[in-house]
Amino acid sequence: MQISRYPKVIKCTNCDNLFKNFELISWNTIWATFYSDWSFYASMLPKYTKITKCDECWQYFFKEDAEIFIEHKYREYEYDPRKEKLYKFIDEFVFTLMILLIISISFWVAYYFPHIFYKDLSFLNYIYKILIFADFIMLWGAIIFGYWSGMFYKSEKIVEFLKYKFSKKQQIEEYEEDEIDLHNKDYEELLDKAESIRWLTIEEYVYFLKNWKYNLNQEKYLRRDLWHLYNKRVKNWENLFQSDEDKLNYESNLERLLVLYKDFTDEWDTRLLIWEMYRNLWEFDECIKVLEGFTHEDYINEKEIILWECKKGNAFVVIVEEGK
Repeated sequence: MQISRYPKVIKCTNCDNLFKNFELISWNTIWATFYSDWSFYASMLPKYTKITKCDECWQYFFKEDAEIFIEHKYREYEYDPRKEKLYKFIDEFVFTLMILLIISISFWVAYYFPHIFYKDLSFLNYIYKILIFADFIMLWGAIIFGYWSGMFYKSEKIVEFLKYKFSKKQQIEEYEEDEIDLHNKDYEELLDKAESIRWLTIEEYVYFLKNWKYNLNQEKYLRRDLWHLYNKRVKNWENLFQSDEDKLNYESNLERLLVLYKDFTDEWDTRLLIWEMYRNLWEFDECIKVLEGFTHEDYINEKEIILWECKKGNAFVVIVEEGK
């Protein structure tokens, strides 16, 4: 997993409060634990919310609607013909080292295992004694320099390093801060002041869904998140409902989700959600009906697990694939 080193600083859509917006650069789901509501826990794939609440003005907003107030600027270098010369030099240098390494290894093999190549060895002994010391230096020189040149082969770091050392402009910038440096100083100061984007609570999700405007795609996202937050209580060995109103909110949320997904029942990934919604609503017969029509071979194991839970009369979320 790799998270952006420099998060963007975004601004609340209603006030001047600032937030850190981290982004994932790379991730994976190796050793992840998957649940029957198709939520998961993966140490290499943290989940970031798309909506948050500003604690300064008490307004909700989607991150996609927020203005990017400031972000880190990366230094860009102008084209330099020395860069192309350097690339050509690296190509030739690495190729030469490879040839020297092959020759050097051949000498060593011939020296220690001469019977492989020659039957009469007397005339070769003098030659090997003279060459062996030089060959030893050449072998380790090829290994060391070949390794480091391979590590930085065609690397921007070499170009930037050489340009920094030999460019008058860069030497001046050692003593005078340029525009980019000043910008990034401001960025660091604002980043320290910015708040982390937090998840909404169950009560905040319910309030937002009842009182705010959103489109259908946003509603699907919000209601799925709310569903997963409720089920997180079960994963943490807590009671699913803390009040009668809590139960009504949970059930009405799932019923609305079923309506939102009713036009997509031909899609296998939607069916995975639908059968679990029915099971969480204690509608086991409907769940089994959906399961029986599901034939996607990649999810036969999940189907069997949910079918067994239906027969047991269990309506709570379960693990369908255990992480290591």
